[in-house]
Amino acid sequence: MPGFWRYALPEEMQWTKLPAEHLATCDDCFWVAVGECHVECRCCTYFPQLPNFAVGLALKDPRCRARMLPLVQAGYVLPQGLLETPSLLLSAARAHADKLFGKVPELVCPFLDRSNQQCQIYPYRNSVCATFFCENDHGKAGEKSWEILQLFVGQLETILGQWAMEQVGLDSAAYIRRLDGLAGEVGSLAADGGWFEKVRRHLWAEWFGREVEFLERCADQLMAHRQQLFTIACNLPLREPLAYERALRQWIPEPARSEVPAVSDVAPTPLSALWYRVQLEYRRLWQLPFDEGPVRLADGVVITVNSGDDRRAVVCTGPWMVRSGEQRIFVPESERRALNLFESPQTVGEALLQTPEFKALDDPRAFLSWCLRRKILVEQ
Repeated sequence: MPGFWRYALPEEMQWTKLPAEHLATCDDCFWVAVGECHVECRCCTYFPQLPNFAVGLALKDPRCRARMLPLVQAGYVLPQGLLETPSLLLSAARAHADKLFGKVPELVCPFLDRSNQQCQIYPYRNSVCATFFCENDHGKAGEKSWEILQLFVGQLETILGQWAMEQVGLDSAAYIRRLDGLAGEVGSLAADGGWFEKVRRHLWAEWFGREVEFLERCADQLMAHRQQLFTIACNLPLREPLAYERALRQWIPEPARSEVPAVSDVAPTPLSALWYRVQLEYRRLWQLPFDEGPVRLADGVVITVNSGDDRRAVVCTGPWMVRSGEQRIFVPESERRALNLFESPQTVGEALLQTPEFKALDDPRAFLSWCLRRKILVEQ
């Protein structure tokens, strides 16, 4: 996880069990292997929005500064942090509309090192990058759990960025008003590069020309208050440039507009309430029907030898293939033996967990949860 999460998230997060996500292997990308993504892109055809303090932390890190500084100097960073320009958003929306996600090298993230496919600012990546997985071990349930975590941390990032802005001496409410004031000029704020200089002068105000100093000071504020960050964020409002965001979405032509999230008129969910939803989703993800009734293999599940003929077998090398509808999951011998027990209904309980088949598994409870969420096993 990004380094600042260690301090910004509630202490209880340390005991929250997150999915291991064995299916999303960036070093051996399945989507590249089967031709769904370009080898230089993978899923990194995304321009990340980074809060000001994350940009500052990267600038203060000698390993990341050389990649971040040119983007600041090229005008891609505003007081709130690294922000996608309208022209970049338009290009991304059109690619999504044309089903070209992961296939356009020109849209690759500026932090991706194409020589080794590694992120050059990995410790400071944002909530989207930290929670997106192309394949989820727990299927739709796992995807939903990551989505609510991303929403929670994304809101936390934004609030702390606005707080840091205030701490350094730039009025965040005034900045939002200036950005909203540009709503009628969305199409003329940037071209192929960063934000135009006149736009940056307007938005940075007295800090124009001292952007690096401002960003590093934001990072300093975060670290100086690192033990109180979640409490700070829970006591502050989330300010949104709604006029600018609505105008931006309206400026995107159809059908690409549908690829840009609609702007809601509903007040954001309080951060503390989002944290409760995060906890609830992860409890549901790992919940097992202990002693509640028989569990069996779902109808239509077939376990066969992995012959290597299936497209997913290009990178999924488990010797056994579990086929369920359109799902193709490749498992080792130990998991195949455990699944075979469910050819006849089984009660999930300590007796099952003490069988040789389940004692051979690294994490029997996680395996059961995975099978239930993927609909490989169902309650009878």
